[in-house]
Amino acid sequence: MIEGMSTASAETNVKDGVVDNAGWIDAWASGRTDFHQSTHDRFLDLKEAEVFEGKTKSVFMPLCGKSLDILWMYNHGHTVCGVEIAELAIQQFFEEHGIEFEVKTLENIGKLYKSKDDRLQLYVADLFEMTPELCGQFDIIFDSKSFVAINKSDRQKYVNVLLSLMKTDGKYYLSAFDYDQSVWPGPPHSTPGEVVNSCYSDRCNIELLEDADQVMKEKQASSVEPPVPQQDYEDFPSAIRAATYAMFRWYKLTMKQS
Repeated sequence: MIEGMSTASAETNVKDGVVDNAGWIDAWASGRTDFHQSTHDRFLDLKEAEVFEGKTKSVFMPLCGKSLDILWMYNHGHTVCGVEIAELAIQQFFEEHGIEFEVKTLENIGKLYKSKDDRLQLYVADLFEMTPELCGQFDIIFDSKSFVAINKSDRQKYVNVLLSLMKTDGKYYLSAFDYDQSVWPGPPHSTPGEVVNSCYSDRCNIELLEDADQVMKEKQASSVEPPVPQQDYEDFPSAIRAATYAMFRWYKLTMKQS
């Protein structure tokens, strides 16, 4: 599983790699949150100048959970908006970091948790309910391991929502995970370059920024025992150890100008 949630139209089916909203809420409630990272993404340190250009920016984070990327950007002076289906994750974020907040109920949407200075706004809602009218448009879409969590059947709808929230001159930073998916059905789902291109290339220019964060070098086939069936692995970390390869990639997307 990945930080946040997968806003899903289908019911949870672990064998098929499908997780619905209730499944992600249950994961937080039961403490099955090994997908939560204990530090912010190193991409922010490596590419700060590229992403923020020395300016304060407005940032949207889909499926944000209680990611420490939120805190990093907030502490660096940026305005951050996120969305997460599990209210517990949002509550824990504010409480764990001692940020004063207020809560507003949004009819037919969910709730909005926001800091006293209004620079941090986290929605407890289904991502697919987010619109420019509700939350505005942003300089940056920061999609850290969110695209890989979305159910495959929802990918195009997901792309449409996020691009609607990006300013025409904005930038979209997308992390993708490319691995041997014979060992695990997802999430996280394998999203190689052809998947990124098929989802985004009609509307966006796509630039590969980083292809060096390799978590497993390709193994020699002769040295690898045949993997056991994917349903026999208890969790993703166990499964990925049997994969023949696994790599993170970061992309920068900008809107094509007509």
